[in-house]
Amino acid sequence: MELARAYVQIIPTTENIAGGISSALVPEASSAGDEAGESAGNALADKIKKVVAAAGIGMAIKKGFDAIGDLASYGDTIDKQSQKIGISAKAYQEWDAIMQHSGTTIDAMKAPMKTLANAAQSGSEAFQKLGISEDEVKNLSQEDLFSKVITGLQGMEEGTERTALASDLLGRGATELGALLNTSAEDTEAMRQAVHDLGGVMDEDAVKASARFQDQLQDMQTALDGAKRNIMSEFLPSITTVMEGLTDVFSGKDGGDKISKGIEEFSNNLLNAVPKLMEIGAPIVEGIGSAIINNLPMLTDTATQAILTLVSGLVNHLPDIVTAG
Repeated sequence: MELARAYVQIIPTTENIAGGISSALVPEASSAGDEAGESAGNALADKIKKVVAAAGIGMAIKKGFDAIGDLASYGDTIDKQSQKIGISAKAYQEWDAIMQHSGTTIDAMKAPMKTLANAAQSGSEAFQKLGISEDEVKNLSQEDLFSKVITGLQGMEEGTERTALASDLLGRGATELGALLNTSAEDTEAMRQAVHDLGGVMDEDAVKASARFQDQLQDMQTALDGAKRNIMSEFLPSITTVMEGLTDVFSGKDGGDKISKGIEEFSNNLLNAVPKLMEIGAPIVEGIGSAIINNLPMLTDTATQAILTLVSGLVNHLPDIVTAG
């Protein structure tokens, strides 16, 4: 906002530079003042326009990257947590919504899923009491088996028998699922469909892309930390020498030579590190700067079109907005 305010205040001033120069010069130089003032004013105005545009684009890019980072983090969490539980990313998001509507969280599934896997492996008779055959137990995926168990338990009347079956198949975690088990299978399916209708489910490709983004981000951070450690490690010997000299001084000994030597070595290391820092940093800065400059017309046009579309939509729906207000 401050940049925009400055822009609004400065542009009229620059356009009047010609008038200021004309009034200050003798009449014979009035024409020259007009031309010089106009040229300077236009040049400054153009530069300010570019700076304001670049600042606006830069802020938009930052917000865009922040949004991408948040999305990637969310998708990566889905990818990692769904694998821990043993279900697909799609099922993880569905059950996450269902569990929240049932007064608990997706974490409530972790222990029951482990108990369910053990029950399936041991061939628990509790499955048959819910109408789930041995073939289904062997062939169904873990998430499908969990859904079938939950549906079977929801179809039973609340009581000791249901509690015993839930305990056999889901373990102690079944207690946390009490509200879900008291919900009908139809309501559960409606909640499952609702999260899709509301756009709350990322598709598998987006989840995998998020995981790859986070992995690449971690690799980049590791590389950056490695470069930093390699450069800073060269300063350790000189700093250690200075510390030894200071220790000698505090102990009543002559440590001046060590301090002097350490500072000299530190200065040399600093001079040697500058080219390395430039070698690493220059291509990054140059690449980012070139990318912004080369794509500035397109970015500016895109931002302009987005604003115009938004304004147009507001204007077209203004009667409805006024009525609603």
